[in-house]
Amino acid sequence: MSFRALLHRALEVDFMDVALSYVALFYLGWIASAGPT
Repeated sequence: MSFRALLHRALEVDFMDVALSYVALFYLGWIASAGPT
């Protein structure tokens, strides 16, 4: 694999981690504000 491909893969993984963390925080915040239904 080329350096460019490795860099792209690393950035892709980092972006997924950040996106999942953001979604998890948003979901927890929504649950906290909405409360149990």
